[in-house]
Amino acid sequence: MVSFILRDRVHGVFVFIGNDRYGLRKPVPLGNQYVIHRNAAGKAILTELPDETIDEIIAETGLLRETENTITDADELWSDIETIRKKASPMSTGEHLKAIQSIAAAVSSPETGQTGAISITCPAEYLGQERVHNQYAEMVIEAANELELRTQYALE
Repeated sequence: MVSFILRDRVHGVFVFIGNDRYGLRKPVPLGNQYVIHRNAAGKAILTELPDETIDEIIAETGLLRETENTITDADELWSDIETIRKKASPMSTGEHLKAIQSIAAAVSSPETGQTGAISITCPAEYLGQERVHNQYAEMVIEAANELELRTQYALE
């Protein structure tokens, strides 16, 4: 499944869902909100935010557990954010929904100040994390870059 997520304060909101050949749309319908640190798209968005804003999100949400894989420790989340900022693609497996994994890339618009993320999601048992990263990391980054360019030139 391909999705696009926008940030709404401490939440990620699914604003586009397509190519859902695995039937994942039911647990994550259009408009569905989740606490932003709980999946790859949310982490991609977090990496684009100022550190102070991330600290505010951590304080407001308390990093509450949704599944056994949800990051609930601020130091662990900061470690993920720093790794992603060094050009790794954010991935998650079962942090928001059990048995679901995703890889994402941030899409930012300096003109509007809005940050979102494009994400590819599949059942965790379908592909391992390494295979998802190898097959989709470059693709999702290229799609994010293209969206940023299209948005920039559409606003001019």
